[in-house]
Amino acid sequence: MDGVIVDSLKHHVEASRLFAERHGIQLSGKEIRDKYFGRRNQDWMPELFGDKLTMEEMKILADEKEAVFREIFEPDIRLMDGLLELLQDLKEHHIPMIVGSSAPGENIAFVLEKTGVASFFKGYLDDSRVSNGKPDPEIYIKSAEAIGLPPEKCVVIEDSPAGIESGKRAGAKVIGITTTQPREKLPPTDLTIDSFYELSYQKIRELFSENNS
Repeated sequence: MDGVIVDSLKHHVEASRLFAERHGIQLSGKEIRDKYFGRRNQDWMPELFGDKLTMEEMKILADEKEAVFREIFEPDIRLMDGLLELLQDLKEHHIPMIVGSSAPGENIAFVLEKTGVASFFKGYLDDSRVSNGKPDPEIYIKSAEAIGLPPEKCVVIEDSPAGIESGKRAGAKVIGITTTQPREKLPPTDLTIDSFYELSYQKIRELFSENNS
């Protein structure tokens, strides 16, 4: 979702910086982008606060950080350029779609509601639905199960190296988008795009042709 449906990197970075500052911790934007972005809160917060955090304490901290994010992101929230057209194209061809994200459910519901695209998706899987965060393939294996398809028949669209690795390890085709990372920093994908205007139902079908399988 983050970096694919919406361009939220700078807002996550600022929310993480403000959140850490409230707790007496100074984090640079580069440190947040390189070490924490795209990971589940429960995976990176122990690195920040120590591994003696209880699950209850971690949830309180995570809820606080995500509330800051939603507050500062709401005035700026909008879909990635070209995404609405792609969603409409895929819907017309009866392609089932689901959101698989490391984000908490509150954030996913917030983004889908505010951008008006919830009806395009069969639902979403959030950080509470998996035991292992990206780059583990669990999120995308379960996403495929949720729409009734094997991962090999699915396409994952990702902006982060960990997410791309997760999709590939699940056995899906993976399209990388250069929202948060330049092409040279992304792992190998089946297709890399700079904008959703470059993507269509037909372009995605071509990934499954004999020459690309």
